Amino acid sequence: MANQEHLDILKQGVDEWNKWRDENSEIRPDLFGADLRGAHLRAANLSGVNLSGAHLDGADLGGANLGGANLRAANLSAANLFGANLFGADLLSADLGGANLHGAHLGAANLAGADLSGANLLAANLHGADLDGANLDAGDD
Repeated sequence: MANQEHLDILKQGVDEWNKWRDENSEIRPDLFGADLRGAHLRAANLSGVNLSGAHLDGADLGGANLGGANLRAANLSAANLFGANLFGADLLSADLGGANLHGAHLGAANLAGADLSGANLLAANLHGADLDGANLDAGDD
């Protein structure tokens, strides 16, 4: 279950969240299983955040920093991750079906068992990413 205090701060908006992160750099936020469907999180600092099992389907995470975040089994289907930093993120078994990952940095990310079917990976950096068992189907039926 997500830490309610952390969730409440995030729901105040990206500016408040990023300010709080800057002022509390020693805290590792816990948003485990949070329902953030369709959330506007453009340019949010979510680096190192526990988002495992979170519902981020349809969320706007364009330009967000998710470096080193725990996104295991998270639902990011149809999410906008244009230009997002996911370097070293753990996306084991995450659902990225139909997500926009154009220009995203996925270097050294764990994408083992992830569903990337129909995802836009144009200009995405996958250098050193673990794609073992990932579904990379184009999704064009």
